[in-house]
Amino acid sequence: LLAEAEEGHRWLKSLEEVDPPANLVHNILIATTGRESTRARKEGISWKEAAAGWLRPIFAPVFAVARQPRFAMSFGMAF
Repeated sequence: LLAEAEEGHRWLKSLEEVDPPANLVHNILIATTGRESTRARKEGISWKEAAAGWLRPIFAPVFAVARQPRFAMSFGMAF
């Protein structure tokens, strides 16, 4: 096992270093979060998008509670 690890280490040392792609961080952000970074975004956004950006953090916790099965069942039993 040690011999195989040393052989793999020598093999990795023999490889030449490769430059990362120019848009690597952008691709990772898009793949993981589904949105671009604020620096890459266009300068002009509509007032609706700006308002949604401000209101989403306020109302998201409220809607998250309302989507819980426990809340839905208690609401269903009330009516």
